[in-house]
Amino acid sequence: MKTTLVDFTAAHDSDRPILLTGGAVVTMDPSIPDLDAGDVLLVGPQIIAIGADLRSDPGHGAAAASALVVDTRGAIVGPGFVDTHRHAWEAQLRRSIPDVSDLGEYVMSTLAGVAPNYAPEDMYIGTRLAALTALDSGITTMLDFSHNSRTSAHSDAALNALIDTGIRGVHASMGPHFGEWDRQWPKHMNRLVSDFHGAADGLVTVRLAALATDEIAGPAIAYGPELAAFASDLGVWTSIDAVFGIPSSEAILRWARMGILDPTLTLIHATGLTPEAWTAMGDAGVTVSLAPTSDAQIGLESAVPAVDEALAVGIRPGLSIDV
Repeated sequence: MKTTLVDFTAAHDSDRPILLTGGAVVTMDPSIPDLDAGDVLLVGPQIIAIGADLRSDPGHGAAAASALVVDTRGAIVGPGFVDTHRHAWEAQLRRSIPDVSDLGEYVMSTLAGVAPNYAPEDMYIGTRLAALTALDSGITTMLDFSHNSRTSAHSDAALNALIDTGIRGVHASMGPHFGEWDRQWPKHMNRLVSDFHGAADGLVTVRLAALATDEIAGPAIAYGPELAAFASDLGVWTSIDAVFGIPSSEAILRWARMGILDPTLTLIHATGLTPEAWTAMGDAGVTVSLAPTSDAQIGLESAVPAVDEALAVGIRPGLSIDV
């Protein structure tokens, strides 16, 4: 009899073991080889064992025998994907991005035109839709670069949407680019961290978000010594968007001289950067989030994802959906 989602949910909620069996297992763990066909044993939120035939395994046979069996033959069983940068509140605007021809048009149509009209409930709907469609696509971890925090209620709505979907979510909070807002950011992040960092049994965490330079929206939301100190005092990491071209390259070298280019930073896009900037990034141990689809859609610099540049300085880049 085929296992249903209702069966799976009931087993998960009761901590009954669940045995995924027969699929090609990709472990992403150098100590555990991939299997052409194998088993993965789950209990609650934990992976208990991986093996070729766990029902005959002395250590896990009893649990496997009592488990709900899910036939995964013909499928690939592996860890969920990680989306390292998505503006989740924009999810209900899908299909609109092909109507813009470059970054300037996106900024004006979405960030200047639509974003100021968002209410907290719109933030909730967009963020929850983004998280649900991420899960449906095999993405189990998503960083929400939430750059429409017009009020504390907007931020709370976005965070509650992550909690309500059950995704492993990182809320990276930034003030809006344009329009009226409460100017509560970044100070309100003290409360966000207190109320939400580690929520949903540790699945939801909080980060600071900023832009690389003041070109797009002015200095208030551009990364620099003040925001670096704020994030450090708060004990959170920082995601920095719109990192591209010569101005961002110069900013990266400036951060390095100031001592605020470090492993707590994730730099997003990273297209068209100079070799000197890449060297500084590698030396500092930053992480990088590439956005191949949006870079091509709106023509950021060369629009070629900087995979080779990152690997050359010892950075293994992440991938992101963006918008």
